[in-house]
Amino acid sequence: MKKNGDTKRAMANALRECMQSSPIDRISIKEITDACGLNRQTFYYHFKDIYDLIKWMYVYDINEAIAETREGETTEEMLFRLLRAFDKDRDCHLAVYNSRNYYPNLRLEIIGSLTERLSPVFEPLFERNGFDEEYREFLRRMYALVIFEYIERRARGYAFSSDESFVEYWIRTIDSQFRGELLRMNRG
Repeated sequence: MKKNGDTKRAMANALRECMQSSPIDRISIKEITDACGLNRQTFYYHFKDIYDLIKWMYVYDINEAIAETREGETTEEMLFRLLRAFDKDRDCHLAVYNSRNYYPNLRLEIIGSLTERLSPVFEPLFERNGFDEEYREFLRRMYALVIFEYIERRARGYAFSSDESFVEYWIRTIDSQFRGELLRMNRG
């Protein structure tokens, strides 16, 4: 018997496979379970619906990319790895972005997951600078939203910069933000 994670990954891979030939709004749970040799009951044991599976896929991909962070690794390296994680399934992500039924709610879930997973990147800076919790949450969400917007634009084929430029600008913006806030707090 497979572990829960193996079963979920099998269903996620089956969904990705189905998305190669069908719009996501037309894929059935039966197609997914047939593609991975499972039954509907197994699907519903793990997920409420296809939306829940898609959400799991995104969160899993984000978690995997960020979990690979190594000691001493820079924020830039972590961000490049996150962008590459979304590259490997670009067509799959594009299908989700083009979905009328899944995308609007999923967008919020993905941004929420990015916000949560990126928190450890910022916590040392927040602590050192004494930012209050409301401001911390604002910054976490803002930075995650920018990353998500860039990932979506890349999948759609109209990113506003190269990955290298995006990462450089993202880091420069954060550095400027924190320096500016320190100046403001020291004057106050």
